[in-house]
Amino acid sequence: MSVTDTPIEAMSDSALQAAPAAKARGYWATVGRRILRDKVSMACALILILIFVSALIAPWLGLADPYQGSMIRRLTYRNAGLSARN
Repeated sequence: MSVTDTPIEAMSDSALQAAPAAKARGYWATVGRRILRDKVSMACALILILIFVSALIAPWLGLADPYQGSMIRRLTYRNAGLSARN
């Protein structure tokens, strides 16, 4: 009888009750690891972070005030020399 043919009764209790080599990960650790490995999720997260950061720094960007322009000048017909029937 070889070592591989040893019945379970003949094995020592310490061999049967040995602790697993690695501790099992929790649910959220597994979810986080899977999300970090997914390239599409990371690209979407990067886009969301860029939108969030741009919203935070928007007051300091110095963009033009939309209320400064003239609505009448914007809505006038620019081709005043041409007739409307063409």
